[in-house]
Amino acid sequence: MSRIENMKKINKDFKKAHIIHGKNITFRRVEGSDAEFITSIRNDSNLNNFINNNTITINDQKRWIDLNQGKNELYFIIKVKNKNYGTVRIYNINHERFSWGSWILIKEAPNYAAL
Repeated sequence: MSRIENMKKINKDFKKAHIIHGKNITFRRVEGSDAEFITSIRNDSNLNNFINNNTITINDQKRWIDLNQGKNELYFIIKVKNKNYGTVRIYNINHERFSWGSWILIKEAPNYAAL
């Protein structure tokens, strides 16, 4: 299998992943039920300095999730021991690279949650 073919397979498998377990943290794909948590951290002026800091509603966030999740981007909740500590979004996914953003951690997050 060529390098490009291998990257396409990894990319396809990654896009299908709902949960990714690491040694200390778990990434779980965002669902509509996460909108309240996401809006609470996105609207927190202590956390939103480096993202679009327009105030959003829970319904706005649910709508965004429905429209964008899985369309060349993946949005994850960062969890440690079943507690939500933040978010990260992976987008512009192609065969060899991707970008990431919407990375927000609450202040109570353990240091290792920062990846």
